[in-house]
Amino acid sequence: MSTNTQRRRNTRREANSTQAEIPRNSVGNVSPEEEIRRRAYEIYVERGDEPGSALDDWLQAEREVQQRDQLGRNEQDEIRAKR
Repeated sequence: MSTNTQRRRNTRREANSTQAEIPRNSVGNVSPEEEIRRRAYEIYVERGDEPGSALDDWLQAEREVQQRDQLGRNEQDEIRAKR
């Protein structure tokens, strides 16, 4: 087995083992930091598990999570305005 294949398996194993330690808010939602971490890992996997772009992956994940959260707040504001 190649070193890269072994490293990928170990990375996935480590990522799965940390999912049990998810920080949660009082409402039971995953924290924004955890969402960013998960999304950054998904981006890394989508790129083919190629190392070297961790910061880019993190920043992209951060933007995506922030945009999604902002859209959710906008929708909530619209619902409140209709009442």
